[in-house]
Amino acid sequence: MERYLAKAVFLIETPNDEELGQFEEVLRLLEADTKKAAFDKALAWGRHDSGAFTNMRGEKLGWKFVAISGLTLLPEMTEGLELDPHL
Repeated sequence: MERYLAKAVFLIETPNDEELGQFEEVLRLLEADTKKAAFDKALAWGRHDSGAFTNMRGEKLGWKFVAISGLTLLPEMTEGLELDPHL
């Protein structure tokens, strides 16, 4: 089983449609046998994580899954491994 890092993009929908939406990127660690299987898992997580929440001002905001913008096969993790900050 391989480990992948998936980058999902979400749109934060505001109650005021005149405002431009904000986007959020979320990283998720996945284990899968193939890159396709990892991509399918990432899509499932993104769809599952969509929903709504209430912010600190009491406004209900939407959290809408947009896309998987990156999927990176991770190397074997060993102590001292240098990680790329742009994964």
